[in-house]
Amino acid sequence: MINDTIIPKKQKIRELYFCLLIPIVTMATLIIQSRELIQSKWLQQMKWLLIYLSQVI
Repeated sequence: MINDTIIPKKQKIRELYFCLLIPIVTMATLIIQSRELIQSKWLQQMKWLLIYLSQVI
């Protein structure tokens, strides 16, 4: 009888975990992509700055 109450609780926890897993993975992916985008823009700006400075000097 004790096992009957534990198994549904484990099932509910498992279902809740999977329901939360999808939005968490999606948000993590978006955060990583935005960081990569910011980094690439920053690197591009630094490249243009170096080109500008090399022409000035």
